[in-house]
Amino acid sequence: DSLANRYGNLSQLLGKEKIPVPGPFATDDELIHVYSKLGRPESSDGYELSMNHLAEGQEPNEDIVKGFKDASHKMGLAPRQAQGLLDWFNEMQTGQMQSIQQNTEQHRQDSEMELRKEWGPNFDDKLKTAAGVVQQFGNVEMFEQVKLADGTELGNSPAFAKLMANVGEYIQSKIKEDKLEGTKTAHSTTMEDLHDRLAEVTAPNSPCLLY
Repeated sequence: DSLANRYGNLSQLLGKEKIPVPGPFATDDELIHVYSKLGRPESSDGYELSMNHLAEGQEPNEDIVKGFKDASHKMGLAPRQAQGLLDWFNEMQTGQMQSIQQNTEQHRQDSEMELRKEWGPNFDDKLKTAAGVVQQFGNVEMFEQVKLADGTELGNSPAFAKLMANVGEYIQSKIKEDKLEGTKTAHSTTMEDLHDRLAEVTAPNSPCLLY
């Protein structure tokens, strides 16, 4: 039985092309021979790679495809191996992009909640004032282009929004009217306004005290 099994295994190998296993001191020519026998194309142009697993709306990057072809050929990969490596890269990149988008949206919601809590019913007015300052003196695109030290986009920074709102309110107080584009507000009364008005009407010699 043992002899028959060995004979059967030997007969299966007969007629098949043998590929020598390169040793630790194999030359470049020997490695090239093995790579070719395992299916590597003659040049990097021989790979037909597909850009699978892209994020929604993401366009294929021809430079990345060419880079993968060149690297795959240099490493001696067969087409199936090269495609598998590219698929893994695209999946990883898509996952990172989705994670960044989720983190950005979560930070935006947290920033809005913080401002709503601080500004209360004046949230919409103050936000319009801040946006008006940016439209008048700045560039809306910088909201996405400029990032703070912690990676937060400038447009999602509560501190920046408060700064622009304060600037807009200061300008309005000086020019006495809404001249900034996008700053038409309902002029909601704040607690600070009520305290100031109370101090005004209760001040000595105030006309309101005569009634």
